[in-house]
Amino acid sequence: MKDLNDKGKDANPRKIALLILNKYFKAGKFLKDTINHHLKPYSLSALDRRFIFNIAKGTIRYFLKIDFLLSLFSDKKIKDIDFKILNILRMGIYQLLYMDKVPPYSAVDECVKLAKNSVSLSSSKFVNAVLRKASSIPELDLFVEEKIDRSQLGEINKLSIRYSYPAWLVRYWLDWYGKKKTVSILRTLNENPHVYLRFDKDKT
Repeated sequence: MKDLNDKGKDANPRKIALLILNKYFKAGKFLKDTINHHLKPYSLSALDRRFIFNIAKGTIRYFLKIDFLLSLFSDKKIKDIDFKILNILRMGIYQLLYMDKVPPYSAVDECVKLAKNSVSLSSSKFVNAVLRKASSIPELDLFVEEKIDRSQLGEINKLSIRYSYPAWLVRYWLDWYGKKKTVSILRTLNENPHVYLRFDKDKT
């Protein structure tokens, strides 16, 4: 197993994102603090910082849905996948699902390199096999939605996976608000915050 903690000026953004995910899923500390801690030692452009933030936050935000999708392409159960490799796979699936500006071949290739350089050659082959299967699906977002609908899971677990919120919380909202309002709450919470600009006419 290779050391992930080397720190240099020309750091790989995806490698830093992996460090953040490993720390978060292991320790469960506040994400903002974890990100700041891991960004501090590096000289990074604003673009790289945003990239790292988006991958780390997005992967954590949607990890329930991502893990469900991973389970469809892996011959291993999620709990049996090496911890670091699982987070690399999660990063890859997040990019394939939600980052339109990242070409699928690039997302796969970079994750394979990350596994090879940070973990082991054999693990990189596993990452390559799983992510290539996922990237071969033309509309991955529609594919996962259909698989959730066709699964044998109950209503609570389907909503939990689809919107990536814990089942206990979905159950709580269903009990209080019913299905229609609960779905509305889940959809709204998953939307990116809107940015509004207001001009001060007295100064402009």
